[in-house]
Amino acid sequence: MHLILYFIRVKNVVQEQMAESGALKIIGAGNLFDSKTEAIEEIYKHLDRGVCLTCKARIFRECGALPALRVRVIQVSTVTARDGFCSLFGHVA
Repeated sequence: MHLILYFIRVKNVVQEQMAESGALKIIGAGNLFDSKTEAIEEIYKHLDRGVCLTCKARIFRECGALPALRVRVIQVSTVTARDGFCSLFGHVA
C-alpha cells in the first residue's frame, strides 16, 4: 500500500520544524495546502476513477463532474448436476 499524507493550514512555525527535521522532504511541500478546498482539488486528481464511478456518496464538488451513477444488477443462476453450484453476480454499468 502506498501512503501519502496531506496537510491543510499548517502554521509557518510548524512548517519550519517539519523542514528542519526532514519530515517536509519526506511528506513533500506540495502536500501542504492553505485550504481544504485546495487539498481536495489536488487529491481528487489522484483518485481511482473506477472507485469514484461506483461511489454513491458523491460528497465533494468534484464528484459532480462524474457521469451519473447507473447500476444494473443481473442475477445469474448456474446449477450443475455434478455439484449443485449456484451463484449470483452483480454488474456495474
